[in-house]
Amino acid sequence: MIKNQEYKNAALAALKGHWTPAVIASILFLLISLAISGATSFAQPDTQAMLENPGNPMAAFSGLWPLMCFGSLASLFLLIPIEIGFYYSFLLLYRHGDDKVTENMFREAFRPRYGRNVLAMFLMGMLVMLGCLFFLIPGIILALCYAILPYVLKDNPELSAIEAMKKTRQMMKGHKFDYFWLCLSFIGWLLLGILTVGIGYIWLIPYMQTTIGAFYDDVKNGTAGLPSDAPYVATEKVE
Repeated sequence: MIKNQEYKNAALAALKGHWTPAVIASILFLLISLAISGATSFAQPDTQAMLENPGNPMAAFSGLWPLMCFGSLASLFLLIPIEIGFYYSFLLLYRHGDDKVTENMFREAFRPRYGRNVLAMFLMGMLVMLGCLFFLIPGIILALCYAILPYVLKDNPELSAIEAMKKTRQMMKGHKFDYFWLCLSFIGWLLLGILTVGIGYIWLIPYMQTTIGAFYDDVKNGTAGLPSDAPYVATEKVE
């Protein structure tokens, strides 16, 4: 594995001259995420109705079922695919200098193997959630095991959902701490984003996603190093 700063240098090189489309895509993704998440979080139980009907706990959700169903279905069948497309669009920017980030985000969200992609991400989410319910640490470890699943799904359309998850676990063997350390290296930027009332995140998100794309390609290809002055064009590792 190469150093975190080399991943970041490669990401900055890939983003050079392409910050505008990257930022626009990030803002759009954030707005979509907030809209869908907001619909779900808005459907909170009516505590007054709960107190007035102690024998009928479902009364607290009266009138909220349509909104709750919409939010849940939209999160599963719309937000998850768009999230996959969003991640992969930055990998395409990193690999090939493709700055059609917004277009790629929506195109890659729904092709190929849309149903399989949704199923794999859903299963991953359930595993991580169950891990967190029992103990926090297993949940974190599972999240690290499947951190690169969106990229594996897009790069391996021939695999089933279970096969893609298995391949992801295999690829992350010995690299979970590397990924954790890479994400932790952005802590200063995350704090700066808070200080700027979230405005800084519209630049931080492209930076982080492109850096993670560099990390993924290193894991995938067993790369010894990356140029710091130009995007790395991935090649298949010869067995």
